[in-house]
Amino acid sequence: MKTKLFLVLILVLSLLIAGCGKTETAPTEATVSTTAPAQVGSFGAFEAEDLLGNKVTESIFAGHKVTMVNIWGTFCNPCINEMPDLAQLNKDFDGLQVVGIVIDAVGSDGKVIAKTYDEAVSIVKSTGADYTHLLPSPSLAKCCLSGVTSIPVTIFVDGNGDIIGNAYIGSRSYPQWAAIISSLPLE
Repeated sequence: MKTKLFLVLILVLSLLIAGCGKTETAPTEATVSTTAPAQVGSFGAFEAEDLLGNKVTESIFAGHKVTMVNIWGTFCNPCINEMPDLAQLNKDFDGLQVVGIVIDAVGSDGKVIAKTYDEAVSIVKSTGADYTHLLPSPSLAKCCLSGVTSIPVTIFVDGNGDIIGNAYIGSRSYPQWAAIISSLPLE
């Protein structure tokens, strides 16, 4: 079973690497697929570690009206360029938390890739993206990562772990994200 999950993770990483290199003239918005792992509209149960080594589960969503889950990679300049804005959004919007998932910090064997992990830590520090960043785990791959085809991709989740609205493919500026977040049920 673990082998299948990691094969899915490898496939996702391959697609992500191919997708991040594309230049788009404008960000696109995509509806969460009904065939994606979140097919019933829920992020799902998971267990992972953050970049600090803390255990994290789906309970991370509790206590927040909305969580902005941003899936990114260390090789993706648009991902990195939007991180300072995501950090500021995390501070500016009551009821919102931002959580990152650094997609390329774990290898197909499930082990942390030291060089990429160190690069992720450096990127987080240099961009001021001081919100929680998760490392991919088999349960994250199963619940939400196998439907990801490019990065960055951002999903909004309520306090129960249910997906709200659309998945957003591509990076955005602070004003663009602020407009999207303002339309969400933060109160």
